[in-house]
Amino acid sequence: MPKHDGTIVTIGEDKYIVPPLSLKSIKKHQGDFETMDKKTPLEMLEVTSQILHESLSRNYPEITQDQVDDMVDMNNMGQWMQAIAGASGLTAGGATAGSGQTGT
Repeated sequence: MPKHDGTIVTIGEDKYIVPPLSLKSIKKHQGDFETMDKKTPLEMLEVTSQILHESLSRNYPEITQDQVDDMVDMNNMGQWMQAIAGASGLTAGGATAGSGQTGT
């Protein structure tokens, strides 16, 4: 059972509860959030995968970066980032918003 509430994302037959990022992760990736619209598609995929791994690791400590890399692609990258931003209370510019959590 996941430790943290979050946004449910379904990829194929698998469901993941994407919890909010920790404060440590938000600080680490603040610059990425602020410049996401200036990144190339490959850079966006890499950053999304790293951020997603940090988020999912809170509920799924056994998940590896390699597994996350296999899950993220150009078709679902936006879905993952929206789930992370919503669960963390962030907007595209990195500012906080209202609660985006959808309990479990």
